[in-house]
Amino acid sequence: MMQRAMAAGEPVGSIVVRYNAHLAERAVPEWQATLDALQELPKIGAAGPVGYFGISMGTERRV
Repeated sequence: MMQRAMAAGEPVGSIVVRYNAHLAERAVPEWQATLDALQELPKIGAAGPVGYFGISMGTERRV
């Protein structure tokens, strides 16, 4: 879909927004469950600091 729009010279912003929203709908519940499970551990607890960190490879250049 996006490749067709790009080939036709059409804007792709709305396609990217819909795709990213779809990914977030899937990822957020999984991460929330992971963070909740971590806070159930005795060493962390409900008030313990938890978080996550990630790096996007979206700007990676392959030669």
